[in-house]
Amino acid sequence: MSAAQKFMFGRDFAEEQANPARQRAQPDPEPEPAPEPDPEPEPEPTYSQAELEAARTEGHAQGHAAGLAEGRRAAEAEADQAQTRAIDRLAAGLEMLAAGEAKARETRDRESLEVCVGLLRRLFPALTRRHGQHEIEQLFQDALERLRDEPRVVVRCADRHLDALKERVDDLAARMGFEGRVVLLADDTMQAGDARVEWADGGVERDSARLWQDVERAVERALAPAAPETEVGAGSGSASDQHAGDDAAQAASAAPSQNPANTPVDGRNA
Repeated sequence: MSAAQKFMFGRDFAEEQANPARQRAQPDPEPEPAPEPDPEPEPEPTYSQAELEAARTEGHAQGHAAGLAEGRRAAEAEADQAQTRAIDRLAAGLEMLAAGEAKARETRDRESLEVCVGLLRRLFPALTRRHGQHEIEQLFQDALERLRDEPRVVVRCADRHLDALKERVDDLAARMGFEGRVVLLADDTMQAGDARVEWADGGVERDSARLWQDVERAVERALAPAAPETEVGAGSGSASDQHAGDDAAQAASAAPSQNPANTPVDGRNA
């Protein structure tokens, strides 16, 4: 096949028409090549019936296996979700149970403390009548233990304890090594079991009314709502407050309260 040549616009058709001989001298153009025939299509594959059945069986098996795997994954995902929901419900239930138990424990502690304080309040007068004399004597001995060089001591108490104390005061003073003078005075403003020991520079006293005020303040602290913990060790104070009522109740029959040695209890020097 000859190569195609470009038309260069150098051909003069007018001259060729005027000179027919020259027109005949021009070679005839080469004929266009015939197009190549299309390739023959490949023959379609053919399968036997056995091959078709085998392919169908294999496809069914693969689809069945894929369905089983997908179902297994879905079942496992559902089981995981159900387990998560169950754990969440269990955690919420445990939290509610713990909160309820804490509330119940707080209620029990509060009720127990109120019962104990109520019983002590009702028993205190009887305990004072029974043991008030002993408390006054103990107060007197505790004072004389550090007043051996004091020249004069005044003991004030309720009138009901005065006679019994007169019988005991000399013996108690001698036992404590006190050689000064002891003055006993009845005080109508004092309750049974209360007493005051005075000397030149101060004194000590047992005051049931003030003692009960201490008990009630301790009970109020114990029954007050616990403050939120804001730092490490912040909850340590609440535990002591819970026992404050018991400590104050025990203090009702413990050693008497004391004023500083340089401060007279009633502003007077005995």
